Amino acid sequence: MAMAVPVMAHVHATQRKAERNTTAASVSTRKGGKGMPIKPENRKRYPADWKQIRRRILDRAGNRCEFCGVENHSLRKNGNGKLVKIVLTIAHLDHTPENCSPDNLRALCQRCHNRYDAKHRAETRGSKAMQSMMDDVNAALMEDRVRPLHERAAEYIDLKGGGR
Repeated sequence: MAMAVPVMAHVHATQRKAERNTTAASVSTRKGGKGMPIKPENRKRYPADWKQIRRRILDRAGNRCEFCGVENHSLRKNGNGKLVKIVLTIAHLDHTPENCSPDNLRALCQRCHNRYDAKHRAETRGSKAMQSMMDDVNAALMEDRVRPLHERAAEYIDLKGGGR
């Protein structure tokens, strides 16, 4: 006869396991382990007192996501049914890290923050790809400008079929 495991013991064991297996995306790599990591290329865009600003926004929000209400450091199932630890992040509504006005900042869980930023990311991804392409074209044009005139002329003649 199999022995039944008390439900609460199973729930606590599941929570402990989820806390140990929390995904890297939901835990900061920043010193102190709080909040989402700031990309190194954006670090200089944040004010020196960012940690204090962040704390004030979390306090204002009652340590809950200001969009969906989930509590910071609680557990929730993700889209795959896996338990993940909630870590609130601070969103810039205008996507400008320099604008740290309280009315521009919201405490959001990862899910709400990613949903809020999705359109902006798609737009900037497109403009970054276009900028990269233009940089490549400009580099190619610059290369062509510095090639000796006789090389360019010979290539042109060959393309027109006159060099044969």
